[in-house]
Amino acid sequence: MKILYIVSTLQRSGPINVLYNITRDLDVNDYVILTLSPEESEKSMKSDFEKLGSQIVALNLTRMVRKKQVLNNIKEVISSNNIEIIHSHGLRADYYASKIKEVAHFSTIHNYPYEDYPKIYGKVLGTFIAQAHMKIIKRINYPIACSYAIQKKFKRKKIELEVVQNGVDTKRFFRVTPDKKRQIREKLNLPTNHIILISTGMLIKRKRPIELVRGFNKFLLENQINDCTLMVLGSGNLEKQVQKEIKENVILLGNKKEVETYLQASDIFISNSSSEGLPMAALEALVTGLSTVLSDIDSHRELKLKSDEISLFKNDIEDMMEKIKIEYFEIKNNKQSREINMDFSSQIMSSSYLQKYKISQRRDN
Repeated sequence: MKILYIVSTLQRSGPINVLYNITRDLDVNDYVILTLSPEESEKSMKSDFEKLGSQIVALNLTRMVRKKQVLNNIKEVISSNNIEIIHSHGLRADYYASKIKEVAHFSTIHNYPYEDYPKIYGKVLGTFIAQAHMKIIKRINYPIACSYAIQKKFKRKKIELEVVQNGVDTKRFFRVTPDKKRQIREKLNLPTNHIILISTGMLIKRKRPIELVRGFNKFLLENQINDCTLMVLGSGNLEKQVQKEIKENVILLGNKKEVETYLQASDIFISNSSSEGLPMAALEALVTGLSTVLSDIDSHRELKLKSDEISLFKNDIEDMMEKIKIEYFEIKNNKQSREINMDFSSQIMSSSYLQKYKISQRRDN
């Protein structure tokens, strides 16, 4: 059984982290990774996959290339590598993979299009793209939701998805001792006597980073707190606007490859996202032992079922501030965090996909 994973690029993101965690537990002779578009080297995880020994075929095609040519190139890769299963991630990869009928087609659905695309492309174009993606998903043999929250939303549209929840590499993301945390902070030039909050992810409308920074600033001001710092990791089209909100106790760090190090230096993870699949960033924070403050959305509620470390806040700055305040004072009073349920390990995720691949082969033979 040989698998072809199709993605647009290997740009560092939640879905590509999921792909990395799946392939990390596979024999390198059992799969090929196909990328459609040119890579942006500084944001790419290509070198991470190469260290695994992954075979990567890069088509380097712009969106101006005719669709028929792209399909022919993909079919050539399938034929020359004796591919039996395609597993696509993302809209463009789903589109091309759904056109190929000779082999079984899996797709991981990382978002709910009607929530995600209008925030990226605007209401009219975003809704049109969402409708197109939903039609594509209906043609996929084995569509897999990354969370039960996503599955539920598709079911309302009469589209049935199976579920494999996202998982985290627990060899990379793990809690550290207080002494080790202090050493990491010293190395990163972070205040050793502060309670540190961290937010990781793209600085885009769906993540609501501007409101997050404003809420944190207001929390400090109204409670007259000066021993608390917020680190914001990530980049995106709202970066300049976020920069305007930065005050003394907020650090905007951009993209960082060693996210786990910054998590290990922190005490509290916070996300103000309006929509998620099953957020890798929050999972990574939980496994690292952080208390976690999350917006009250379906996917975050799904996580809360697994961990008492999660505090949910309503869609307003006042409630966000209150939840930050509670976590801040609990940590000040030496609260000890607990372990996350290891149902979210990458090993469980990877083995679940492998089991589904094998079942599909038995069905097709």
